[in-house]
Amino acid sequence: MDNIIDDVAKKAKNNYKSVLQQNLSEKNCSKSCFVASQTPEIEHLETFEIGDVSILKQATVYYLLKEQNISEHHITNLRKIKGAIKINGEDATTRSKLKNGDTLQILLSAQTPTQTNLCDGELDILFEDDDYLIVNKPHNLASTPTRSHFSMNLGGQICKYMLQKDRSFVLRILNRLDKDTAGIVIVAKNVLAYNALANEQKADNQSPSNDNKICKEYFALASGNIYENITINAPILTINNNGINEMKRIVSPQGKNAITHLQVISNFSPQNQSQQNAARKNDLQNSQSTPSTPFCLVKLTLETGRTHQIRVHLSSIGHALLGDKIYANTPVSLSASHTMLILKAISFTHFRTKKEVCLEVPFPKEWDNFLAKLER
Repeated sequence: MDNIIDDVAKKAKNNYKSVLQQNLSEKNCSKSCFVASQTPEIEHLETFEIGDVSILKQATVYYLLKEQNISEHHITNLRKIKGAIKINGEDATTRSKLKNGDTLQILLSAQTPTQTNLCDGELDILFEDDDYLIVNKPHNLASTPTRSHFSMNLGGQICKYMLQKDRSFVLRILNRLDKDTAGIVIVAKNVLAYNALANEQKADNQSPSNDNKICKEYFALASGNIYENITINAPILTINNNGINEMKRIVSPQGKNAITHLQVISNFSPQNQSQQNAARKNDLQNSQSTPSTPFCLVKLTLETGRTHQIRVHLSSIGHALLGDKIYANTPVSLSASHTMLILKAISFTHFRTKKEVCLEVPFPKEWDNFLAKLER
């Protein structure tokens, strides 16, 4: 049975490489008036070598910052801090004029550091540089602090880790995963790194060809067997009750567009009675109970990023996620303490190096244990 998960992993890796070749071929960088680089000897200052100011609406610091999608809030903070803006080593303001050949430096840590409860726990770090921290989140761990998960959450663990590295650290999670979902989480260490990827996340997903797009591949165990690859194009609506958004979403013509591509990896059938008897003799009762209904392993890629999109779409076609306590339409005879969903692979183009960052994680151990009990 160990070969099942190995075969699946090989398929995933090969398919992922194919997707990368299609979606992440070498990109042409858009025209810019500067080249950005960090200045290690000056803490938190970003250096811009000004090349062509003619592409700016006005040749001032303000319009350069806006061209980089720096928020008005961050710009306001820069105005309040002495020495936060420098041109050719001299203090400047957002109104200061720029010319070709100038060297502009701005303070990246102009915001108040994140104040949250620091949480214990060892991070599974997949990638780290001056701009990004990328980790592998386990199942049953909230991404950010909430009233129910204040003392144990990924955000608190990250803040504790970053405390010794950067006391002005602001927690900026680019792809917050549900508590039940495992997989890759990207954290931006500064505002430029955040803006480089966050704009694609916030643009209502209308530009899937965006150079800054984060390509993601999810894997899920879903109820029932699916026999062909499908695309689910179904708008998702957030239910609002007296001005308060409910957690559960629904498919509705009044919702926002949502598109999910599903590829079938493997179908699994229930064990027959003799197999169940053999399982009992082998004393497998200590692990998850053997399901009595068929299920399947699928790979999912998204053109849009709606809340609960995968869960809503799978439920809408009658193949709810195993372990989903919100969207399962029919009881699934599977004992699971979480939804069987993982963000297994991601890729994006690093805004500073222009190189592709491609990461993939193994299936969680509990998936191996579960699949190892079954016969196809």
